[in-house]
Amino acid sequence: MATINLGSIKFKWQGAYAVDDVVSYNGSSYICKLASTGNLPTNTTYWDQMSSAGTNGTDLTSTLTTQGDIVYRDASGLARLGAGTSGQVLQTNGTGANPSWGTVSSDMVQVVSATGNGATTQAFDSCFSSTYENYMIIANIAVSGTTAVYMRLQNSSNTELTSDYYGAGRHTNRDSTGTGGSDMGFWNAGEISVQESVTGTSRTNQFIVYVSSPFNSNVMTSVRTLFISYDGTYYRNVNLGAIHEVAQSCAGFRFYTSGQTFNSNSTFKIYGMK
Repeated sequence: MATINLGSIKFKWQGAYAVDDVVSYNGSSYICKLASTGNLPTNTTYWDQMSSAGTNGTDLTSTLTTQGDIVYRDASGLARLGAGTSGQVLQTNGTGANPSWGTVSSDMVQVVSATGNGATTQAFDSCFSSTYENYMIIANIAVSGTTAVYMRLQNSSNTELTSDYYGAGRHTNRDSTGTGGSDMGFWNAGEISVQESVTGTSRTNQFIVYVSSPFNSNVMTSVRTLFISYDGTYYRNVNLGAIHEVAQSCAGFRFYTSGQTFNSNSTFKIYGMK
């Protein structure tokens, strides 16, 4: 009676070519049918093919050529999508279409971020463009000493505009004894002013400013400001609307003080809104 070695009833992955040895070559599998030495698995005299690497013929080592490449399935087989531009995201284009890289689009995007520069003026050149119709500015201001903070628009050449500002608003305050307030405003002034001072490096002095159509040369630029501050005695709130009476394109703006400097813990963020 024949003796069967149970240990031989299995695939043996090895480099020596004996009958029933199984090897891998270029992604396909082959079984030895005639013992030999030095013959490639593609030699059908000695080998039978068990499985194929695939029928699409795509070699990923040559398809993916650059760091950051990815592979996807197109209409005919595997294909390469090269790395996109920094900051882009991978997006699907739906069933039956290839993926692609794209830029995140939003109705509100941060266009500028800055901190206090240690100077009496903090200018934001060319922060307005035709990309966005309106802008929101959030400025948390800390200063070297008590000072008023003013705002001016800058023309298309980033030269500050020093006249033709009109505005009105309401100032309210609260201290330990109660609440007060008054109307306020300015007429044909040289700047936009909330007529309140900021103080201290750790106090909350916040400007939230909405600017409408600054880059449109056919309309006057309008500005609406919410100002809040606390100096240790008074909590103040100012709501102010203003306009620059001359219709022209404004590329930027600036905050400036009456002799004090913007500390490094001041923060400024500008958002464009479509």
